[in-house]
Amino acid sequence: MVGSGDEKKLIEADTIITAIGYKSNKALYDKMSGYAGEVYLLGDAEKVSNVMNAIWTAYELASNL
Repeated sequence: MVGSGDEKKLIEADTIITAIGYKSNKALYDKMSGYAGEVYLLGDAEKVSNVMNAIWTAYELASNL
């Protein structure tokens, strides 16, 4: 479900990427782990850093899939 305010909408997706906050938070990862398919923890969810670190870790992960 996505939406702003009281409006919510269900969107089908194969991939979801979130980019919010300045504090490590792996709650979504914990909920999604074991739910469906492969779930990876990277970027600020893993450890707060800069955008280059997030891009690099995502690149490394994708290169090894």
